[in-house]
Amino acid sequence: AILNGIPQAGDTSLVGGTPTFSGVTAALNHLKSLDPNVPRAILLVTDGAANCAVGAVVPGLFETYDQALHTLVGDAWTKDNIPTYVVGIDTKNVVSGNTQDGNPNNTNTFAKLNELAVQGGKPKDDPAEQFYNAVNQIQLKAALDVIAKDALSCIIPLDSEPAFPAFTKVLVGGKEVPKVMDCANENGWVYSNPMGPYDAIELCGTACSDLKIAKQADVKYYCNAG
Repeated sequence: AILNGIPQAGDTSLVGGTPTFSGVTAALNHLKSLDPNVPRAILLVTDGAANCAVGAVVPGLFETYDQALHTLVGDAWTKDNIPTYVVGIDTKNVVSGNTQDGNPNNTNTFAKLNELAVQGGKPKDDPAEQFYNAVNQIQLKAALDVIAKDALSCIIPLDSEPAFPAFTKVLVGGKEVPKVMDCANENGWVYSNPMGPYDAIELCGTACSDLKIAKQADVKYYCNAG
């Protein structure tokens, strides 16, 4: 369905437009309809600078950078806790010219994507290149693999609440994970809602990393500490 929705290479109706704001808006509207207790994220892959601002007319429709995209992405992260991972396709660190060519004028797309990655809450750990920049299929796959691993949730919803929450045991890779008090600073697991309902657990620190490698965990209920 996604591939069928991508215009063909010979489609002349696109005339250089990159309506990133509208695409991210559609993604956010969908994500906001989902359970906010389950982590959500946007993967933004783009090969150009955002234009096609809502309400803009030709030639500004294509020749003016749509800065509203940055407010949208920043608010998604700070207000709705929805991060945006930014991937550029062969994005050069240059400033565009002032010509009517379907691309925003006097714009450094590389710098804009760096800015967007920071505002999205998930920049790459490289101060010079904070978005994922891929120039071929191999690099794109590598970037998507890193993003997928980072975006995997360490929150596990439980089908039913344990009758005796204190006696629950969690195992990853066959090894028992200790229950801890502070998920931000300890390695282990906690109930997502410490005071109940006990309908989800979260793995913390190295236990979260282990879960992403193992891709599954065993949660066992007991009626006593044995």
